[in-house]
Amino acid sequence: MHNIIIYKSIRIVFISILIHFSLHTYAQDRIVFYNVENYFDTYNQIGKSDEAYLPNSLKRWNYSKFKLKTQNIQKVLTSISPQKLPLLIGLAEIENITVVHELLNTKGISKSNYNIIHKESPDPRGIDVCLLYNKKRIHLIKKEFIKVCISKRKLRYTREILYAKLIRNNTDTLNVYVNHWSSECGGKRKTEHKRIIAAKRLVKHINKLISKEKNAKIIIMGDFNESPQDIALRKYIYHHPYLRNIIPDKKKESRGTLKFKNRWQIFDQIIVSKNISKLSMHIYNNKFLLETDKKYGGFKPKRTFLGMKFQNGYSDHLPVYIDLPIH
Repeated sequence: MHNIIIYKSIRIVFISILIHFSLHTYAQDRIVFYNVENYFDTYNQIGKSDEAYLPNSLKRWNYSKFKLKTQNIQKVLTSISPQKLPLLIGLAEIENITVVHELLNTKGISKSNYNIIHKESPDPRGIDVCLLYNKKRIHLIKKEFIKVCISKRKLRYTREILYAKLIRNNTDTLNVYVNHWSSECGGKRKTEHKRIIAAKRLVKHINKLISKEKNAKIIIMGDFNESPQDIALRKYIYHHPYLRNIIPDKKKESRGTLKFKNRWQIFDQIIVSKNISKLSMHIYNNKFLLETDKKYGGFKPKRTFLGMKFQNGYSDHLPVYIDLPIH
C-alpha cells in the first residue's frame, strides 16, 4: 500500500510537470513576416505593370498556376506554426486584397479568424504589403499607411509603410510596422537614397509615437532590401536608442533569407523595441523551401519560376519569425 501511494504521488508530480512545461511552451504568440514573391492574380490591373503575370505572357501565368502558388504559401504559413497559427502575419509582394482572400480561403487557414489590413500602394508594379491579424486573439485599435516619397521633384512614391496599433489579451498594446523598401535594382549605391528616405519616414513616425507613449512596444518587420550593416538600417534603425537588433547568429541559423549568386543576405528582418522581453528572430528554412544550387553550390530558395520555367516553388525569400511571450 505504501508503495502504491508513493507511485501515485510520483505520477501526479510527473503529470503536473508535463502540464507546466506544455503550457510554458505554448504561452507565446508567433509573429511572421514573409515576402511571397510576385503573388499576382491573372487579371490586368489598369495602371499597373503586371503584364508579366497574365495568361498571354511569356510565363503563361494562369489560374492553375495561381492556385498552386496560393497552396504553397498556405503550406509555408501552416507549417511555420503547426500547433497554433501565427498571431500576426506580414506579407510583401501581394498584388491586391483579392489574392489575400484567396489565401485565407485555403484549407488550414479558412477557419483561422484572420482579418486583413491592406491598401493599394502607388508601386508601379502593383505589389503591396499587408498584415493579417487573428481577430479572436488580438484587436485592431487603429491603422495608418505612411507615404514614402522617393522623388519630391517628380512626386514619385513607392510602397507605403503599414502601421497598426493592436491590443493583445486586452492589456498588451503592440505597434506594428510592415515594410517593403525599394530594391537595389539599378545599383545598390544609386538606389540607396530611396531606402534612406523610407528609414527616415519610419523613424519620424516612431519618434512621434514614443513622444506620446513613453513605453510603447514596437515591432518592425519587412523586406528592407539591404543588409543590417548597410547605411539605412545601420544608421537610422539599429542606432536608434529605442530599438534592438535581434538578428540570429549566422552560425546557428540559416545563412540568410535570400541568396544572390553565391552570397546569402538577410534582407528580411524583424526588429523590436528594447522594452519587449528578450527574444530572437528566427529564419524558417525548412527543406521543402530550398533546392540545390547547381551553379554556386549549396542550397537556395526554391522560387515559383526559374527564368520562364514554372517549377511550382515558393519564393526567392525565406520567412522570418519571432515568438512573443504571453504574460
